[in-house]
Amino acid sequence: TWISPDGDGRQELARLTAVASAGAVRWSVSVADAAGTPVRTFSGEGGAIDATWDGRDAAGALVAEGTYLASASGADEAGNAAQTAVQIGVDVRDPQGTVTASPNALASDATSNAFSPNGDGWQDAATIRWTLDEAAAGTISVRSPTATIWTARIPSSVAGSVAWNGRDRSGRAVAEGTYTVVATVADAAGNPVTMMAEVRVDRTVGFLRASPGIF
Repeated sequence: TWISPDGDGRQELARLTAVASAGAVRWSVSVADAAGTPVRTFSGEGGAIDATWDGRDAAGALVAEGTYLASASGADEAGNAAQTAVQIGVDVRDPQGTVTASPNALASDATSNAFSPNGDGWQDAATIRWTLDEAAAGTISVRSPTATIWTARIPSSVAGSVAWNGRDRSGRAVAEGTYTVVATVADAAGNPVTMMAEVRVDRTVGFLRASPGIF
């Protein structure tokens, strides 16, 4: 479980719930850092454990990013206790990365973000690549000035690529021009990042033939 208590409304809290064994009259929850030092504790009556942690310590300060262990226990009148635990990751930093779009093979005098999906077997697709400094998942889309024309899923990863063949989601060839590539991803804690690049569709020249054939 990951939380991102940064005030943006996404995955701000971790709710810890459990049911203690029969006869439990009180419960407690302790959240400890990687060194085992408790940073926050909760307690209540009965056997239904229910606590909400907002990623802050007992003084109200935001804890450092990292992994924490929440240990919950229920005890009866005689002090007999049962315990369970779960890890909670705290991450408030947005991932950082880049996205690029270019054909696999590029002529020396060609525009780096242009490709020619005309079916002649040369630069018929653009490779869209992304790199991130932490694993994140989301979508890649190609957009015209007025609409989103193509999308693909990005699995949780730090890098990857996908090919676009210059067609929309219905398989129709798009018009020549410059399109915006938008990668929108979020890490496990819900922290988002949007990365953008441009790609140009240009079918100006294709299927050239020499003439005359005889001289």
